[in-house]
Amino acid sequence: MKAALGTTDVRSAAGGERAVRKLFSEQQRRFYAEHAPDGLELDDLTLLGPVFVLKLKFSPDGFARKLVAELWLYPDD
Repeated sequence: MKAALGTTDVRSAAGGERAVRKLFSEQQRRFYAEHAPDGLELDDLTLLGPVFVLKLKFSPDGFARKLVAELWLYPDD
């Protein structure tokens, strides 16, 4: 499940100007509603960050598909 966001959507949610649930697609919100603990809504969640992410998309020789490697650096090391 993927969803494309605008360049300022996450910043708006982190600043309280936009509801956290608006960062998720309808399909993602349905999935969350089906699997989250009772009484825990998307807007109850706290944003984690800032998280520094390095992402590399590449096509290694001998593989039929592209791969993606990610390195996530959290603020608490």
